[in-house]
Amino acid sequence: MDILIDIQKQFNKFTNKETDIAQYILESKAKVKDMSITELAEKTETSTATITRFSKKVGAKNFVELKMQINSSNYLHQDTEVDDLFVNITDYYKEVLDNSQKLVDINKIISLVDKIKSAEKIYIYGIGSSGLTADEMRLRLLRMGFHVSSITDSHLMKINSAIISENDLVIAISISGQTKEIVESLKIAQKNKAKTLLITSFENTEAAKYANLEALIYNIAFVDQQRFINSQFSVVYLLDIICTVLLQDKDINNKYSKTVSTILKSD
Repeated sequence: MDILIDIQKQFNKFTNKETDIAQYILESKAKVKDMSITELAEKTETSTATITRFSKKVGAKNFVELKMQINSSNYLHQDTEVDDLFVNITDYYKEVLDNSQKLVDINKIISLVDKIKSAEKIYIYGIGSSGLTADEMRLRLLRMGFHVSSITDSHLMKINSAIISENDLVIAISISGQTKEIVESLKIAQKNKAKTLLITSFENTEAAKYANLEALIYNIAFVDQQRFINSQFSVVYLLDIICTVLLQDKDINNKYSKTVSTILKSD
């Protein structure tokens, strides 16, 4: 796996100092490839010893080998002129798509789809921009004939989790995996024996403790925080995959076709 992807996946396992190193590498990867270990230590306000330990933790023998792996990554960018703005944004989206594809676990997708198909009721949780994606997912599943609701209010999430049953499914979207309201709602839902799924960017998060299954997506913040790019892009990519797999089911596809036909007739 690409070293930069691996660093993102392990992000929550690092110590505070290691997290500073990881964040700098992910956000400034093009600069790191030309840095000495001393320069990186100064930039991250850490020590050369900490950087060496970090390198070993992510699978490299030392910092030199870590740089070699970073250099072999396909996702190193140089600053561009304003004239290249459109090309630049396209490149960022290509990077997100490529990295998102690397994180897709087919077995998890199939398991996730099976849980969606077998659920009596489906509830999708999300706050902020993740709430908008939750609404999008609800609309798609609704058009396939599922009994589904999206909940974007933190209080309603807890209330809903308190009254759901073991036949219900909760899909929570939290990029960080640490959103307090999501964590608490998943905990309550799991206590009531409901199936719980988490869509997140990191492994071993607080929310993951209360999820039966987690699907990893690429964190677009590590592409470039200075640009105003849709933080939900990689989640929508995963949603497209899930919906495409669902539509392979003949009954689901027929229901979807009926809803499309109904909408076209009403227009």
